[in-house]
Amino acid sequence: MAAVVAAATFRTEAVTRLPSADGQFWDIQDTSPWAQDSGGIATGGRANPFNGFGYLKIRVRSGSSATLVPNRYLSGFGLARDGERFDSITPLVYGGVVVARAIYAPQESIYLRYFDSYTNATGEDRVVDVAWGGASGAFEDGGRLDVATTSDGDRRIDLDDTFVVVMQNARNVSDPMHGPSGHGPSAHVLGSHVSGVLSAVGDMYADPFTDRWPGYDPAHIGYVFTLTIRPGQTVALMTFVAKGLSEIYDPRGGFPIPIRDGIVAPKSQAPYAGDSPNVPEPGSEIARVAAAARRLVSSPDLRGLTPRQRSQIVNWRVGGEAPVTSFTVGEKTVGEIQDALTRGETTSEDVVREYLTRLALFDRHGPTFRALLALNSAAIADARRLDAERAASGARGPLHGIPVAFKDNIDVFGLPTTGGSRALVDHRPRLDSRVAAGMRRAGAVVLGKTNLDEFPFGDFGISTVGGTIGNAYDPSLSPAGSSGGTAVAVSTSLVTLGFGTDTCNSLSNPAAFASLATIRTTRGLTSR
Repeated sequence: MAAVVAAATFRTEAVTRLPSADGQFWDIQDTSPWAQDSGGIATGGRANPFNGFGYLKIRVRSGSSATLVPNRYLSGFGLARDGERFDSITPLVYGGVVVARAIYAPQESIYLRYFDSYTNATGEDRVVDVAWGGASGAFEDGGRLDVATTSDGDRRIDLDDTFVVVMQNARNVSDPMHGPSGHGPSAHVLGSHVSGVLSAVGDMYADPFTDRWPGYDPAHIGYVFTLTIRPGQTVALMTFVAKGLSEIYDPRGGFPIPIRDGIVAPKSQAPYAGDSPNVPEPGSEIARVAAAARRLVSSPDLRGLTPRQRSQIVNWRVGGEAPVTSFTVGEKTVGEIQDALTRGETTSEDVVREYLTRLALFDRHGPTFRALLALNSAAIADARRLDAERAASGARGPLHGIPVAFKDNIDVFGLPTTGGSRALVDHRPRLDSRVAAGMRRAGAVVLGKTNLDEFPFGDFGISTVGGTIGNAYDPSLSPAGSSGGTAVAVSTSLVTLGFGTDTCNSLSNPAAFASLATIRTTRGLTSR
């Protein structure tokens, strides 16, 4: 398998923290070192409303209900931060279904949004069971979890409930809605139209597709959605989670509750004993997250979603969108994609997401071309900004919003330049090369770096970083070299435009092997 790197700034944290309106934070399991890259929330702040929540499990079945992929915990999305957002740079593939995540956590709010898409890349129907949830507590730490209320006002979770509010019943009160909640309460917003989509409530600690909630620890809730996806179709689930503060202790200190089963830290700090302790009234935070859930059901926060993404949502009726065209990047030229962008048939963000989906399907799975060595973790974020610029002031020119890739001996700031050699895997240039800088000025989106013959010396497409590149028409055959990765990526519609280098037929040979045209610039007209 090709060595694909979602390049990011070096960090040492296990999670990435984003501020929230309760004065606490969302601690997201992204691509931070030691993190699981699942998109789950570790604790939700020092009031500890969660003990790992918001992650996914999946089961994939054929159209005849034969199990193709059993219960599988999903991680490795390549989640890259863009301000208040996280985007999946390396979507996952299970049973021919591509799964991608996008997370939005507006800092002025107490809620977080998940947008999870599922693309059926096979030639037959797929039935996908998705469990979304996790632990809203840790067994008896903070109190055993109780349902405080649901959308229809009772405490029973039904398959047509649009939201569920839970609290941690530290004092075993008979009416959980009135608190107090030991650790913070939370609301799980499932959609405005879940009937027929929400199929079960399972035990997320076990197998949520066969084991029903509540299990041994009722804190582990898995909301199971069942999706029947046609060949080539993409559908999406949009969910929200809202959180509140403890109604027993001030989160500026520790908590007067023994911790045995949680992943919270620190576990031994003394409770807050300073002036003016901030401990909300019993039931007030439970009511606050319930009110947030009701508002989201009636008016979901759709900010930042493209028209195409909104059209894919199946558990809400968002409405108001113009019909979305069936535009696809397959076999499209720069001019054709630019024309679609100009006409509003697609966005650069959607184009980049489709290329990332194709890379997951064909470069790292399936034929496994191994054409790309590194992916730009900011590719979706860059595309999003270029879309906003286009809307505000028009396109810079014919390359505005067009994804491009560079052979991995061409310096691109923010990405490694390895020359295909393991000896240089940690080499990161301090500046863009002239051609990369020119593409950025023109408004192109840097998608990543392409595989090549090592150093680049050869005509077979082999490197110690990315392995052997497969020919675009038969992966068991040679793509030629040394710019083989660039040629294969363009020919198989993994990127729109690619750059290579040529000392002795390193452009013309790979282009010929991939049925492409290429341009070898006149010596002296471009930087060497």
